[in-house]
Amino acid sequence: MSSDEEIVRLIEALIEAPEFRDLDRGLSETTLFDVLDIAFKEHTHSRMLGWLLNPSESHGLGATIVRRFLYAASKLARSQRIDFDGNGLPITPLQAETYSFSELIIHSEYCLSPERRLDLLLYSEREGWLCVIENKILSDEGEEQTTDYYSEMLDKFPVAKFPSRLFVYLTPEGSRPKSRHFIPMKYSAVESMLCSDSESASTFGRSAIQEYVRCLRRRVVEQDRLQDICWKLYRNHRSAIDTIIRYGNVNLLAITIAERVLQSLRDERQFIIADRHIEWIQSPPKPSVWIAIRPAHWSKEYRAFYGIVLETQGTTEIATVGIRSDYDKRFKELFLKMAPEHSAMLELIRFESRDLGDLERAAEKGATAMLARIKESFHLLEEVVRRWDEEPVGGDV
Repeated sequence: MSSDEEIVRLIEALIEAPEFRDLDRGLSETTLFDVLDIAFKEHTHSRMLGWLLNPSESHGLGATIVRRFLYAASKLARSQRIDFDGNGLPITPLQAETYSFSELIIHSEYCLSPERRLDLLLYSEREGWLCVIENKILSDEGEEQTTDYYSEMLDKFPVAKFPSRLFVYLTPEGSRPKSRHFIPMKYSAVESMLCSDSESASTFGRSAIQEYVRCLRRRVVEQDRLQDICWKLYRNHRSAIDTIIRYGNVNLLAITIAERVLQSLRDERQFIIADRHIEWIQSPPKPSVWIAIRPAHWSKEYRAFYGIVLETQGTTEIATVGIRSDYDKRFKELFLKMAPEHSAMLELIRFESRDLGDLERAAEKGATAMLARIKESFHLLEEVVRRWDEEPVGGDV
């Protein structure tokens, strides 16, 4: 079996693996939070939790969620024997069930100091309790973050006024915080309480909660499961995955444009730049790299050329074509000094390919535009390079 046939066989085995299909289903389901690119932003989850925990908000659940949250957190505090060293006592499950929440205050991004902001703060001065929620999705705790929060809350919210309190560290995995006064809590607990109570919500509240639960399941709660699937896939199909990464992590639009341009430039019948040897210089892979096309007889000292800059946003490939120089400011000053009427030639032209079916159209338009730019500007560009040393402008190279 040839190496190409072996690669095809390995990739087919990957596609047919049950774990691969599970992963594809999980990642392909899009939620509104994904569309808005906020599924992994901690501030988004804090605002959503603040809305859900507020009895007066439009979800229509009243105090149900805040009561369930405090009840679950207080049970965790009791099971973990949270102790505040004489500075108040943890809220108990019985207290959580008996609070009225009639004068509940909720702050998102509560400012303790210029450097410190609590994700969520809930308190009732009349009932004498408070709850701090520090929320983490992808990041870890900052240096002494929970320890500082606990100390600063003792100063700003004295125990005499708020004898009952809870400090919750909410993460996808239930990670343990640095402060022993904080309770580690999993996001799955939030998902569970939302699922059990959402049926009695308002029409808007039910839709919002269902979408948030989908986001939690697909992007937050199931991270451990997804990690397990990916771990198995990589170890069972490593060669196939490495091959896909090696050959698939390219900007095919830019490469196709460059190949078509080079083919045309080397075709003597097209007579675009006769008697010039053309070479293709490709920069090392970066988020944005240039594929350079320039006459080989130009001195290596000069780096003015036609180029294609690469960029990828999700599944969309982007190629921007035009004239480029390593010394942009100096080169442009000289170019505009010599031919101000041709300033439009320095503008870059952008093309996009959203999928494989769109590639042919975008590549054809990109190659046509680049060849037109070369025809229009090549001799002028040569003159700019020739005068480079004769008319230095813009400072040292």
